Amino acid sequence: MADRIEEMEARIAALEAKVAQLRDDALVRTRSLQIVDEDAKVRAAIGVGADGVVRFVQTDAAGAVRIGLAVGPEGKPGLVFFDREKKARVELGLSPADEPGLSLSDATETVRLQALLQAAGRVGLMAYDAAGKLRAAIGANAEGIGAVGTFDGNAS
Repeated sequence: MADRIEEMEARIAALEAKVAQLRDDALVRTRSLQIVDEDAKVRAAIGVGADGVVRFVQTDAAGAVRIGLAVGPEGKPGLVFFDREKKARVELGLSPADEPGLSLSDATETVRLQALLQAAGRVGLMAYDAAGKLRAAIGANAEGIGAVGTFDGNAS
């Protein structure tokens, strides 16, 4: 009987230790998570893909992805806003050199306006035509010397 009591006490102690660990480790670990609405439609999801990219997406009531946030395997973050046709229209991110950039695109996903801030202190705003050709630019170097230019569409 004493052996059984000792065995039960050991089991109880092990369970108490497990409960304490669970209480201390109040965390959920998973590779992906989906948030659903009252109709069980996925409205948001976060996960790590096989490529190592961490992605967060949010959908509208129709199920179309409207916002995407990702951090690539090299640590480059990006935020994208999509239109109802699933076209990327606004992109905000950092280059591998941690230089911020903003791109605005038309309904064909052609970049029409870009704003960039380079690590060297240069800043620029570029406007493109519907074919994606550079048409106008304004910028300044690190010393604050500015420049404005218009282009015939053959500029690279």
